[in-house]
Amino acid sequence: MTEDSALEVAQAQNAALEASIVRRAAQADAVLTNCIESYINWLNQNPDKHPLWNLTHHLVSTSVETAAAIRERMAIKWAGDPDEQAKVERSVTNSLRRSAGTNYQALVSYALARFLLQRQSHWYVMHPVPPTFAHSLAIRFGAAIPSGGATGEGDGENEIETPDDAEAPEAAAVTIKPDLDILLRNASWSGSAADSEPVLVLSVKTSLADRAGAAARWKMYFDLVTQPCVHASEDECAYRRLSIELAHDPHVRITHGIVTANIYKINSDPYYAQFGELRSNQARSNTFMFDLRYTTREESADVMAEGWESLTRIEQWLDDTARTNGMLP
Repeated sequence: MTEDSALEVAQAQNAALEASIVRRAAQADAVLTNCIESYINWLNQNPDKHPLWNLTHHLVSTSVETAAAIRERMAIKWAGDPDEQAKVERSVTNSLRRSAGTNYQALVSYALARFLLQRQSHWYVMHPVPPTFAHSLAIRFGAAIPSGGATGEGDGENEIETPDDAEAPEAAAVTIKPDLDILLRNASWSGSAADSEPVLVLSVKTSLADRAGAAARWKMYFDLVTQPCVHASEDECAYRRLSIELAHDPHVRITHGIVTANIYKINSDPYYAQFGELRSNQARSNTFMFDLRYTTREESADVMAEGWESLTRIEQWLDDTARTNGMLP
């Protein structure tokens, strides 16, 4: 692929993602509308600002309008119900909780696509992550699990019971799927089929205490399976007893980052409203394993935690990775 054609592919992918998110936001019942409109208006009024600067602001500043739009719809839905008021408020609370994460992921995806378009970059954004790509990164456990399959209790979101062979059910008793929200690839990658393509995957969470656990767990599993113990051939090796392996050969070299809005308890606790959660013990225990850690809440130097950066710094990783792998930035 030529340099020009690679750029055309990347530009087309980023433009298509932008258009898709705008269409979603334009739907009459979309909870995404206010958040995306706020960002687009800000971007148009501040062309000199970095497109990835302070994205958290658009999520937080439009929460009242988003709640009002949801409440209007719920009032119609529950009109005449004997318990109308309670059901409306409960529905608003639940809908806001569910929509905050999807709104934030769409916002970050849109802003990344806009940033890459403005840079004339050969990198492009994929959101949601294609199911075939996520499937290729599944991690399989087969150790010490009854032949009936996995019965352990998890969060129900990333665990599926998938016996791989009907005659040998213990060989693949549990498969863990990755918790990935955004994928970045470079259209100028020209490695052979045997080469591992360098990619960036991002887990995008509104808060770390509530939402980062599943992503952190998969990242640790992935590190285990891709860096096996040198004693795995020995019977007493704990790594061997796990019987952990990649279910497929994805031919990719992954950098896994986490992106957070850092809004945990932002409306209920003055400390978190001022400092966020990046320095909390729970946040550190949920994020130390990630290769990259970004926040979209613009923090002052005395608030930003060690090991964290503004999402605006992602361009450094993109440029460095392109340069060291013979790709175009």
